[in-house]
Parts: sequence; structure tokens; C-alpha cells
Amino acid sequence: MQKSCLVIGGSGFLGGHLVRKLLSINCRVTSTYNSRPIKEGNPDPNLSLSKADICKRDEIESLFPDLDYVFMCANVSPFNLSKEEYKRRVTQINTEGINNVAQCMIKYKTKFLVFLSSVAAMGANSDTECYDESISFEPEETYGKSKLLAEKTLQNYFKKGLIDGAILRPSGIYGPGGFGPLEKIVSFLNKGFVPIIGNGENLQSVVYVGNVVNAAITVAETNSSPGAVYLISDNRPYSVNEMISTTARIMGKKYRTIHFPVSVFRFIGWVLDWVSVITGKQMPVSLSSIDAITAGRIFKVDKIKNALGFEFEFELEDGLRQTLA
Repeated sequence: MQKSCLVIGGSGFLGGHLVRKLLSINCRVTSTYNSRPIKEGNPDPNLSLSKADICKRDEIESLFPDLDYVFMCANVSPFNLSKEEYKRRVTQINTEGINNVAQCMIKYKTKFLVFLSSVAAMGANSDTECYDESISFEPEETYGKSKLLAEKTLQNYFKKGLIDGAILRPSGIYGPGGFGPLEKIVSFLNKGFVPIIGNGENLQSVVYVGNVVNAAITVAETNSSPGAVYLISDNRPYSVNEMISTTARIMGKKYRTIHFPVSVFRFIGWVLDWVSVITGKQMPVSLSSIDAITAGRIFKVDKIKNALGFEFEFELEDGLRQTLA
């Protein structure tokens, strides 16, 4: 039987990839968008487009009858927004918006929700290198705080048995249409030199968008335990040096590396944090983001593999070849 899916935020990077995958396996898909423009033309008869703001229940309620799965991918870009405006919008989506989605699911008895959260909801600790689903610190960044708020709201619905669903926490996502955590590497390779903080042997978890999409569909189709939380990254972490060398080889770029002491960049991050406080504007980097880059930060994916039998289709080289094609 053909499955009926709602992708909230389907015009975004992750949502767009999810929509295309669902259509490729013959699902009927409704994809929402809000302020972001969407391309005109709809050649696939299984795809419906709907302009809807999840913070306004009357705009989304009509999309819920007869649904099998809801995939929540909505997000807010911080670019060109003040720090306060970004905080207001992203918090609203992950509180009011989440409640509206849950209430509509209750009313129309929707089968299953997959909430695309983030490892940012777990916070970070400079003394912790390896994370699994049981580890949690208080997030410091607005984005992580808002995702954690959404998770707590949903867990309340799950525990009461009001809706069924699970939470997926991707690490930094890269893929066609978005370099994500590899963006700076690509940018510097195009200039012929790459600054490296420390020795570059610290391990990082990143994830190709195809692995995230496959994981989201697997979680929905297996009707995972209500409220289950799964980390999703590529099957193994990569050193910064490996990410640079693999990207350079696929791009056909020669480059020089320049190594900087960690302390220099931590000072820069500290200064930019104060600039952000004084000006109220989002800075491109912060002290916490510098710490995340320079420390080893590995997200274990044993749970999704063991509990759901999930298999990874893409590794770094596979994903980069498609991203850079």
C-alpha cells in the first residue's frame, strides 16, 4: 500500500533530499514551505506543495487527515537576522510549532512522527570525546536549546501515549546543495591553503545527507519504540586531516597547510562571543564552536544499527563525490 507522508520544511536542504527519496520509493508526499521560495512546477503526481507556517495551526491542520508519517525538518537560517530575532523564530518553531504538529496528529490519529533534531541538543563538554544517546549536557547555543525544548515537549506527548514517534539527532550534515561542516575546507582548498587548528588528528563525526534520509525512513517504517532517540552520523568518524585530504583529492586540488595553536583560535572565539553580546548579532564562529572543532567529538551510532538493523549506504568518499559532482 502506498504510504502518505508529510514533510514539514520540505523546501530546505535536508527536507528537500527527504522528499526526493520518499518519491523515489513511491510514497505520496506533501511538502510544506513557509518564507523560503520554492521552485514552480510539479512534475511528480505524488507530490503536493503547501505554503504553511507550523506556528499557525489553521494553516497546517488540513494536511493531516489520512497521513502515515510526519517528518519534521523545519528550521530557521540565522543569516541576516539579529541574534534576538533568530532566537525568537527558532524557539517559536520548536515550541508552538511542535505543539501544533502534535495536536494535529492527535486529532487525526496520525501514525508516526520522526523529529529531525540535532546533536546540538546534547550540548558539549570539552572533557568528553565520545557521545552516545545517554550522554547529555546543557546546550549553550540558541539552536541546541531550541531543539532540546522540542525534544522535551515531544517526550511529554510520547510518555502519555498521545502520539507515536521517535527523535533523530544528526551530526553536521553535508551533501549536494550544502557543504555543511565541510564548507570551510572546500573554501580554503579553492584558495590553495588550509589552516589547521592543532595537529589535525582529532576525530570528528559528520554525516552525509543520504544517510540521514535513509535513517529517518528506517525509523518511521520500523515504528521504533515511542520516544526513542537515535544518533546518526557516518558509520565512522574522520580525522580533520582525512577530511581535508579526501576533499582535495576529489576536487583535484593541491594545497598547503598552516597549523595554528589551539589557544589562538580559542582567544578569537572568546572575542567574537563578546562582540556578539555587545552588538546582538550572530557571529560566524564562537568559543563553543571552536572547542567542538578542536576537540575530538565522536557520536556513536551503535544504537540505530543494533536496534533497527540500519545499514550505512555512504561513507565520506561516496558522499563527497556526490556533493562535489
